[in-house]
Amino acid sequence: MTEPQSTDRSEGSVRPGKTRTWWHPLLARLLDFELATAYAVRDEVLVGKLPLRVDILLIRREAGELSKTSRRDLSVLVPLLNRFTLIEFKGPTDTLEPGDLAQLAGCALLWHSQQAERIPQADISLI
Repeated sequence: MTEPQSTDRSEGSVRPGKTRTWWHPLLARLLDFELATAYAVRDEVLVGKLPLRVDILLIRREAGELSKTSRRDLSVLVPLLNRFTLIEFKGPTDTLEPGDLAQLAGCALLWHSQQAERIPQADISLI
């Protein structure tokens, strides 16, 4: 009988020789800078009682308008943003793997269930 394969993708399971790109702090700061007049960007969002180690950004639409420059620079992203947008970014060295979509959906459901205000699902986008 074979042992079940581990689904843990923590630091210890990174394959030797694989380059890890720490994209999330850079992306979070860039998006915070570009979207600051109309959105609030939070990285390292806790989606459960214990911190789950996933790379998800939360972008929340705030009052205000984006500058023409920011709207132009982020012309692909801005139309996808909702009142709340959770983003799991796949960098150039990280491929889509089985379970990634389920993990994003699960984290979104955990986050949604813990909000103090009732947020209609139509106000949440997953990217």
